[in-house]
Amino acid sequence: MGQAVTGNENGRISILIVDDHAVLRAGLRALLNSEPDLSVSAEAESGDEAIQRFKDTWPDVVLMDISLPDIDGIELTRRLTAEFPQATVIMLTMYEDEERLLEAFRAGASGYVTKRAAGSELIRCIRAAHAGEVLLPSQIANTLISLFKDHDKIKASDKKATTANSNLLSSRETEVLKLTALGYTNKEIAVTLVISTKTVESYKVRIMNKLGLSKRSELVRFALDQGLIE
Repeated sequence: MGQAVTGNENGRISILIVDDHAVLRAGLRALLNSEPDLSVSAEAESGDEAIQRFKDTWPDVVLMDISLPDIDGIELTRRLTAEFPQATVIMLTMYEDEERLLEAFRAGASGYVTKRAAGSELIRCIRAAHAGEVLLPSQIANTLISLFKDHDKIKASDKKATTANSNLLSSRETEVLKLTALGYTNKEIAVTLVISTKTVESYKVRIMNKLGLSKRSELVRFALDQGLIE
């Protein structure tokens, strides 16, 4: 069974690894613990254990295998982010399946990395996700954008809901939303729109409240749905 790791994280980004393959977990643990700002705080090999380990350790980032023995990793991500909105989940998978990719982000994932990707790519994704950003390999990013722009894959009810929500935003809030989704920092947005960084932060809070969102990754998905970014 996977076991929780106790001890002082010393300011590192704490990580929960959820995967039913012990060898892979060991490899990931060695890779991540070798980084000065990362630390594996817990491991789990099943859905039930993952939720318990999350409650025990409150990790900053969860590395989630998309295929688990007792529950689908995407469904587990959906449950985890529903119960713990602050959870940041990165999906681990052997394949770049387009439908599963879209499902993962709609379930609340903040990143998507293939198991055959370079270790440096996974580490960059963890750091980005922890910072509230979305960092994807170019081929996955292109696939995701194509899927979001394919309106045949979006339910009519979803389109009505996003349109209704977008009408709640003022023109300035829409500008802030777009720049945020494009990866601009608060300072860069402030310079671009000639406003203070404190005003930018206020706009972001209002946008999140109006749209019922809590993470930057959700803002990116919303902006893609609305055609604000490509």
